[in-house]
Amino acid sequence: MGRPGQRHGVAGEAWTEASAPFLSELPLKQWVHLAAVFKRPQITTYVNGKQVGSARWDYPVGQNGDLQVGRWSGSTSHAGLIDELRIYRRALDAEEVLALANPAGRQTADYKDLGPAKTEAKELARYETRWATLVAGDDGSLLSLKEQGTGRELLVTPQPVLAVEQKQGRRLQARQMRLDSGLLIADFPRGAGSAAIRIEAQDQYFTVTAADLKVPDAERFTFFQLSPAPKEYVGNMAGLASDDASGVCLRSLALEVDTSFHSPAPQFRATTTVEHDR
Repeated sequence: MGRPGQRHGVAGEAWTEASAPFLSELPLKQWVHLAAVFKRPQITTYVNGKQVGSARWDYPVGQNGDLQVGRWSGSTSHAGLIDELRIYRRALDAEEVLALANPAGRQTADYKDLGPAKTEAKELARYETRWATLVAGDDGSLLSLKEQGTGRELLVTPQPVLAVEQKQGRRLQARQMRLDSGLLIADFPRGAGSAAIRIEAQDQYFTVTAADLKVPDAERFTFFQLSPAPKEYVGNMAGLASDDASGVCLRSLALEVDTSFHSPAPQFRATTTVEHDR
């Protein structure tokens, strides 16, 4: 845990951190249930339902950007399987943690690969150029980007196409969309507002525009994001991920639009600040 609003190793920043232990080493070929509970100012850690560690942390907890599981720095930290990840809005008590750690079904190291997760989303809009077909779903994600001719899927997996970051650090992620007058509109739950983008198919490429944003205290609008399947070669300057057969490229057509390209598992994003949301 790191102190909110402060950065490690920066002069003048009042950085503070704390940690609570789990295990020095994870046993091989064995499922282990891990749980961390935070009820300010106390962090408590559990292994297989039993308390193993604690620490004091009298600061709020937040998250900026993507939440990463199984990786601290570099490409991989945990070279194994992770299953049944849960995040709660409240602190669980010891009895609840013990119930979740019930070993039923985890007595052996056996597992079954079920393949990529299947979505229940329905097609909302389809766009075609001479090179590819792009499909958006009613769950707020890009369902497919298929190469014309070969039929190759150019996305690793469907993922939400837009998100909004608010000043207090809250991130609103599109989980459903509707189509209205050519706009893909995401209505965020509990009256948090809405955001809209426009996707258009040109002859050889797609254009995506941040069309509208009605979210209180919005700071940044991510209006397009995808994870390309071709990733043998990643060029951040070119905004290109490719292999010897295919490639996916994301380019900014306006000064107020920022693009980012994260690797080694490429994720392409186009963002703009709230004052440039049109």
